Parts: sequence; C-alpha cells; structure tokens
Amino acid sequence: VTPRNHRKAVKWYRKAAEQGKVAAMRRLAFLLATSHDADLRDGTEAVRYGLQATTAKPDDWMNWYALAAAYARSGQLDEARWEAEQVLILNPEFSLQRFEESHPFKDREDLERFIDGLRMAGLP
Repeated sequence: VTPRNHRKAVKWYRKAAEQGKVAAMRRLAFLLATSHDADLRDGTEAVRYGLQATTAKPDDWMNWYALAAAYARSGQLDEARWEAEQVLILNPEFSLQRFEESHPFKDREDLERFIDGLRMAGLP
C-alpha cells in the first residue's frame, strides 16, 4: 500500500473483493481497521471483509490475523481472542516480533496500529 494513499487502495481492493479475491478481502479488513486516516476506519466493515476472507479460505492463517486485528480494533476483544487462537492453530510459530520483521510496512504508524490490534487480540 502506498503511504498516505489508503483511500485509493480501498477503492481498488473493494473492486477486487467483489470479484472474489481473498487477498483483497484480507487487505480491506486490515486497512479499514488500522488506516492512518481515521475517517476511513470502519470496524464493522473491516470485520465483514475479514469474515469473508476466513470463510473463503479458512486454512490461510493470514486471513485470521486480519480478522483478529479488525475485531480488536473495533473493541470486540472476545471475538478477537478467538480469531487469534485460530492464527496459532494454523501457524504455531507466529509471533508479533517475527511478523514485524517479515512484513515491511512503508508507514511505521500503520504497522504499529496493526501490531497493536494483534496484541489486543492476545497474539504473542
């Protein structure tokens, strides 16, 4: 995602999600939950796209971490913790430190908001 261009990214991800692209659903869940643009954040919609991604591809742990962060950032911590458990079932080696090291974000604030959501969900 290009820094500070989340509105454009959301527009394109929505089009791709409408075509059934699971990665776009996951990215929408992430962006709508954690964007630096507070007017763009929408927890309900983030959760909806996260649920679509996990339903379409339940064996992909990345869909579950996006949903966990979406639930956590929208204040639904019980749901977030359940989704976090799914991440660890599918990827027992997951850790926030490894995530941060292996996912280069162009915008440090976006990374910190996403990590915060994952931490709120109870991921190690």
